[in-house]
Amino acid sequence: VYVARPVKVSPDGLIHLDKNLYSMPSKLIGEFLTLWIYEDRIRVFHPGKGGELDPLPHLHGDGGKCIDFRHLIAPLRCKPAAFRNYIHRHEFFPGTQFRRVFDRLCGRHSQRQAERIYLDLLQLAADEGVARINAALQDLLIEGREANRESVSAMIGLKPRIAVDFDFKPNLNEYDKHI
Repeated sequence: VYVARPVKVSPDGLIHLDKNLYSMPSKLIGEFLTLWIYEDRIRVFHPGKGGELDPLPHLHGDGGKCIDFRHLIAPLRCKPAAFRNYIHRHEFFPGTQFRRVFDRLCGRHSQRQAERIYLDLLQLAADEGVARINAALQDLLIEGREANRESVSAMIGLKPRIAVDFDFKPNLNEYDKHI
């Protein structure tokens, strides 16, 4: 037996339910969702736009949080300085090595640069899996090497991104013929 309840995703990418917070994918900010609330879990539906999202645990009591950094990493990467004072910042250290790496980055770089590198590592964890990135970070820490997107990608066997640079000059005379 469940209770259905409509909710709107806040500008922070969160939904509020019975004085508890749950994160939602940032692409759903401003969208209305339908929750099916069971005793032990919550099923989340996005009516008319793709069906059901991953279920959430049903938090009981007041002030609980179920924040998944993967939901909120994209907006933070656009404004890395916001990470410094982000209210749910502690949720952005998903594995044992992530905090150690962040502290090391802060010791070696400016705060702004450390936050930018760290958020890139979190995006990599969101894309490739927390356990996989956590293990790579542990190895880099043991070896005393710098942890960044490139070093972690190499360690887990990802091919480097290749930026293609080409010079495109449209032929406006061809365009004018069609007007």
